[in-house]
Amino acid sequence: MKWTVKIWDGFSNREEPREGTYEQVRNSLAGLPESHIWSIEPAQKVPRYDDVPGDASLGTSVGFKKEANMTPTNGLDAFNYQLLARLQQDCEYYLGFGARNKKRLWALDEAEQIQKMRALYAGLLEKPEWITLKDIEEYEAAMLRPQVEITKAKEA
Repeated sequence: MKWTVKIWDGFSNREEPREGTYEQVRNSLAGLPESHIWSIEPAQKVPRYDDVPGDASLGTSVGFKKEANMTPTNGLDAFNYQLLARLQQDCEYYLGFGARNKKRLWALDEAEQIQKMRALYAGLLEKPEWITLKDIEEYEAAMLRPQVEITKAKEA
């Protein structure tokens, strides 16, 4: 693979092309004085999920397309998408190793956690493949209904 090594010697910057694996290029820089600062970058731009096919910076032959299950590029939508994933992971932990401890939930309350998940899911323009409204309802059933039954048994 081809790499671009950027070196700063304290006075000026320079770029040097190198070939080989990342480790080979990194090892080739071991002979530089400790005062030099360097970085290694791929010589060609690596396509990302939000790059558009035919983009001028990539050329038209790349043909890289956005995956449907990756994070959206809209700032607020991306944040809400990631927050929904965080809330789902909190539910998984709460029901498993979290020992049903409310302190392990983002909302610190089961009902509020589910309510926030529903609101986030409803507000997303692109619905994620990894969670559905049915999944959220299943979390609600697992997190809330057993508590109600336990409370009723204690009252009787």
